[in-house]
Amino acid sequence: QGILNGNYMDKPLYVALLAGFHALAGQAYDKVIFVQILVLALWPLAIFALGKKLHGPGLGVFLGLLVVFRERNAMAVVLDIQVSHAKLMMAEVPVAWVLTALAWAGVCWLQNAQHGRRWSILAGAIAGAAVLIRPNALLAVAVLGGIWLLARMGIGWRQKLVQFGLFGMTFAVCFLPWMMNVPRGMTKPYLVLKAEQIIETRYQTPTDGNGHDNLVLNKGNDSLGMKLLSHWLHNEWLTVLSLPNTLALKDLSHTVQAPYWQDVRSWDGRLGVEQGVLTWFNLGLIAIGIGEAWKRWRWAGLVPLGMQVGYFVANGLARNSGARYLVAVDWVTLVYYALGLLVIGGWLMAQWKPDLAGEDKSVDVVSKGWLILACVVMALCASLPVWDDWLPNRRSEERRVGKECRSRW
Repeated sequence: QGILNGNYMDKPLYVALLAGFHALAGQAYDKVIFVQILVLALWPLAIFALGKKLHGPGLGVFLGLLVVFRERNAMAVVLDIQVSHAKLMMAEVPVAWVLTALAWAGVCWLQNAQHGRRWSILAGAIAGAAVLIRPNALLAVAVLGGIWLLARMGIGWRQKLVQFGLFGMTFAVCFLPWMMNVPRGMTKPYLVLKAEQIIETRYQTPTDGNGHDNLVLNKGNDSLGMKLLSHWLHNEWLTVLSLPNTLALKDLSHTVQAPYWQDVRSWDGRLGVEQGVLTWFNLGLIAIGIGEAWKRWRWAGLVPLGMQVGYFVANGLARNSGARYLVAVDWVTLVYYALGLLVIGGWLMAQWKPDLAGEDKSVDVVSKGWLILACVVMALCASLPVWDDWLPNRRSEERRVGKECRSRW
């Protein structure tokens, strides 16, 4: 019935995609989800492309397999912990796919100054789509723009203005038409309504002992900064704890019984000796991966990390953390973890050669096909405000048929 029956909706692009899936597959849940899975199957390809740009095909294949394995585990434990996966009509996995594509486009944008204008258009279109799937991505987009500005401090201000202006205008074409649209029966645009909703529900309404605020590190300090820091650290820490931290090969049913997966309020923050040692080992691998990415590509290598930080800060501002709120960018931890593993593995095998590492050093040129795709994404996002008139009026038709049947009986 349009996009959420013409009511307030802060994830319009995902709802529009669901409307398209229903148009193709009908109203049967299993058929709609099958179409969704076919679309989300492109996520491993996106993370392969990102890994290939950061290190080479080996990292890309490794990351693709990790993402598939991660989704398999998410589907297996969905009844035990709060998580989102590709078989649910939830926005976390779709936005993870789009943010992965944005990270790839951002890395290519920073790596290819010669073709920066075309990459800025593609990155802006993907960024607009990401925010329309889940608005938390807005700060991730802002961090990407900040990283680009830091990386391009040495170029002329005209070239910088043109490229960043193209990125901003493309993003605005996708983002603003819907967010500045006034919903049916309301007097304020979506963007204002979303901000007011967050302030009212997260900052003005008192919370009880079961609210998010009990995650603050210092329970005697209720300052906004401490709450933001608490939720941000909670998110970042859980992405690390999702990595292997025990030598025993436990099945998933035992793994998810850890207190930090069940109820963080019941966890005192302590880890066993084995878990503690392996967690620090995992942190070391992540640090090595970040260092290797910086060594090879400077600011371009930090694009995924910056986007993860920005997204989790947005979650912190909304006082959300843990569970399904990790899904959109927890793959970033896998990127640097896998890169660290490859670096250590190569060093142990005494075969690590910087010139023979296999990274993709080719110059990426945005073809006309990519630019056409960017235009299609912009057209789709910009047309969302009029989808209420385009989508079929299914509910009214169902009511009419129902009245006819009742009149006959």
